[in-house]
Amino acid sequence: KDKKLFAACPHVLKVTDSQILFSPEFKLKAIELHAEGLLPSDVFRKLGINPLLFAESYPKKTIYRWEKIFEAEG
Repeated sequence: KDKKLFAACPHVLKVTDSQILFSPEFKLKAIELHAEGLLPSDVFRKLGINPLLFAESYPKKTIYRWEKIFEAEG
């Protein structure tokens, strides 16, 4: 059921049983909004992804991981 919800989202490129691949645009916008002071769950919500569909720590861990990658690779 949740797979269909994610697959319908324009920010989601691919959904498997163990992974959700978000678009580069979503990742960059998420990093930008988080830098502006939004909480990770609020970032997901603002970009149209319900954070309640994930484990509680998922938005935070995911955005922090993207930030580290962005800082390292640009």
